[in-house]
Amino acid sequence: SGYPVVSVGIAYPELQNIGFGTDHRLSGYQATEYLISKGYEKIGIVTGATTGLIERERGYYEAMYNHRLSWHPDWLIRLNEINECSVFKFLKSSERPDALLLTAHSHVVPFYNLIKKFGFRIPEDIALIAFDNPSYAEFLEPSLTVFAQPIRQFTYNAMVQLKNMLTHQDLAVFDPTPSILIERNSCLQQKKNN
Repeated sequence: SGYPVVSVGIAYPELQNIGFGTDHRLSGYQATEYLISKGYEKIGIVTGATTGLIERERGYYEAMYNHRLSWHPDWLIRLNEINECSVFKFLKSSERPDALLLTAHSHVVPFYNLIKKFGFRIPEDIALIAFDNPSYAEFLEPSLTVFAQPIRQFTYNAMVQLKNMLTHQDLAVFDPTPSILIERNSCLQQKKNN
């Protein structure tokens, strides 16, 4: 209809000139790589059905595959499966991972609370990493390591593109904005067994 439109929040390759955000697949890959670089090999993921979360999950699988790390089906928790009973079963499993990616920041506090309720320690028993850097992340005990979206940058890029559309200028080309690692205390350097 001739109306200028941009999308903010996720970068889709097919919408390169009008979609602005983080490459969530790359963020999931980077978070998994970060845990692997810390010595974790048994890495699980809590994920959901929205596009950004599915993309983060894809990045997780890609990193695990590229490092030839196996994963157990019980290391995958869907957001709709999070309840006290399922988390207890997950934590008490003999196949429990030693690190966990939380793809949705809305489930960070419930996981922290349940992990502590069942007598586990973060990061000694299970390391946690999340995304988006919610305002409370640095105040959790221990503080949460995250891959943050640079929202100001991609929102600015979207504004520039809207201006180009409104003034009939050539559209600018922007790459997806990479996530930014904010290291805190929810992950330890693992000791290698010789």
